Amino acid sequence: MKILIACGGTGGHIFPAVSVAQELKKDSKNEIIFITTKKSRDKDILAKTADNVQAITIAPMPTKIGLGLFMFGVKFIIGFFQSMYLISRSRPDVVAGFGGYVCGPVVMAGKFLGKPTLIHEQNVYPGRANKFVAGFADKIALSFEETKKYLKKGDFFVSGNPIRKEFETTQRDEARKKLGIENGEFNILIMGGSQGSRKINTIAPEAIKEIKDGFGNICVTHITGKDDEEIVKQQYRQMNVPHLVYPFLANIWYAIKAADLVVARCGASAITEFAASGLASIFIPYPYALAHQKQNALVLKNQNACEIIDDSELSKDALKVKIAELIKDRGRASRLGENIKKFYNADSSKKIAQEIIDLGTR
Repeated sequence: MKILIACGGTGGHIFPAVSVAQELKKDSKNEIIFITTKKSRDKDILAKTADNVQAITIAPMPTKIGLGLFMFGVKFIIGFFQSMYLISRSRPDVVAGFGGYVCGPVVMAGKFLGKPTLIHEQNVYPGRANKFVAGFADKIALSFEETKKYLKKGDFFVSGNPIRKEFETTQRDEARKKLGIENGEFNILIMGGSQGSRKINTIAPEAIKEIKDGFGNICVTHITGKDDEEIVKQQYRQMNVPHLVYPFLANIWYAIKAADLVVARCGASAITEFAASGLASIFIPYPYALAHQKQNALVLKNQNACEIIDDSELSKDALKVKIAELIKDRGRASRLGENIKKFYNADSSKKIAQEIIDLGTR
């Protein structure tokens, strides 16, 4: 069977698609074609998984009316006809979209050409591309049950959010040894999303400085993004806190598996990765992008599966209090970890892959 998968823009849209592609490729008869954006990062990630990666002209939808909206419309039309050409030439049995603006023209073109279509929505509140193409999809896979009320119509199934297999196979002891974290150290993971967060990078070390004397066995793993690595390293050196600071960590599962507590943004893939590890979490939702992350965090908070600090309320003192509470009350941290596990579905890749196969064999 030949399956065309559209994804791109962020890792949160790409990695679930990669996980499903890996599941589909367990059957050597299946052939995967990816369509993505023209970003080199998107193409490079996908090239490691598939032999056939194509790119179309497309841009994110702007939030304001103006020239940007006109250019988006032009690029969408170009991307649609490019998708029509690629689908007509490759003749896939199924077209699947995993969110991000690249999915709009591809899924729409697939439906126009009579192909069975499936989309996957990672977040509680659906992105604009998926809201647009939901009406063209024969099947809609959801990470969260709560998403149904925002899409309203469709043939839904709750699959969970696929993540890379290393989050299942990597063990805590292996991860801590890999990173050089000693037994007995309480490891706090701090990360601000794939691009980093200047605000979190500034405030988190200040909060750690305030509590380090009361909890002498603290160590920190901090993923900063490319701009703040050196200044963050310097802060931890000055306060004499054991630390590992990275601008980016490709094998992020080591950092997550080795952690006792995470302070992070809460994109859907990050949540699933923390859930797979049962990691106690303090979420600072990214306040933009339709407030997707706030919706994600609230669903977990309602199940006592995380702590939340609004970005507008983030301060050294607010973060210090949350971290100190969970270090002191290990039982509370353990309960958060157990509750977040409920949001992990180990079979999500299999579920989506099977739905794709079923669509292609109707």
